Amino acid sequence: MGSDSVAIRIGGYMKPSLRAGLTAAALVISTTGLAGAGSLTADASAPSASDSTTTARAALPKLTFTISKSGTIKLTHGPKTFRPGRVAFTVKSKSRNATLGFSRFDKGYSFKHFRSDLVTAFSKGDMKRLKNAIRHTSFYGGYGAGPGGTMSGTVVLPRAGTYTLYNFGGNAPKSPLTLRVKGAPQKRPAPKSDGTITAVNGLRFGGSSSLPHQGTLTFRNKAKDSPHFLDLIQVEPGTTKQDVDDYFQSGSQDPPDFFIADAGSTEVVGPGQSMTWNYDLPAGTYVELCFFPDPNMDGMPHAMMGMTRVITLQ
Repeated sequence: MGSDSVAIRIGGYMKPSLRAGLTAAALVISTTGLAGAGSLTADASAPSASDSTTTARAALPKLTFTISKSGTIKLTHGPKTFRPGRVAFTVKSKSRNATLGFSRFDKGYSFKHFRSDLVTAFSKGDMKRLKNAIRHTSFYGGYGAGPGGTMSGTVVLPRAGTYTLYNFGGNAPKSPLTLRVKGAPQKRPAPKSDGTITAVNGLRFGGSSSLPHQGTLTFRNKAKDSPHFLDLIQVEPGTTKQDVDDYFQSGSQDPPDFFIADAGSTEVVGPGQSMTWNYDLPAGTYVELCFFPDPNMDGMPHAMMGMTRVITLQ
């Protein structure tokens, strides 16, 4: 685990974060689950050149996935092959801690390599293996669903080829499922967004700092140097960024006194990609966090390096 590890024990039980497997510092978040934060419907989209330059328009392919208690992903409804472009998905989970992520691997690199690189990176602190995984993997986003939860949204799979879905609800990616995308890209309807949160170079969040408490939110990764994801946590009114940063720097193993509830987590979004999702949350104060491990800092999560921001939902 290492000296930089930290655990947040919050809520009625210990539950590994969707991010636990992605942090070499073995950061663990314990929460009461998505149900305690409100109702969210994920809608993930990754804009690309193919999505904006093609002229053909078509209805979204609709895919439904289930995640079993053991974490296995299955495609239970929808086409097994389709043309590149925006795709609608729904994920229904029976697992306590599950997430559905969309990825694409470089030629000669596979899910087996991806998993092996990450397991070795986190168990042995081998940052060369973490860098190798990042170098050979494109991330298109996704979302998590707690036990009995259902999340739905869209992603853009920009070009023909094989895409791999994975469950990162534990300490390593598992249950790979492949989708084969064929033919020329199609331009398909994009969701309307009520606000934007961005990840930018310098390990910072930008974009809207005040949002409606329900609507459609975009998370866009404008950083050129790293994948990121967004964890959204409701906190006590008056909580500041300094409060959050001080907590991470303290190394405390006690729950932060400002925490109220986990409001949801995206899956990994690569540079130049974005996600949007429909949400319905209580009005209040929230903290944006990114726990992606930095291979140049021995796997330290970005949140511990200051990638945090306080926003308001009205």
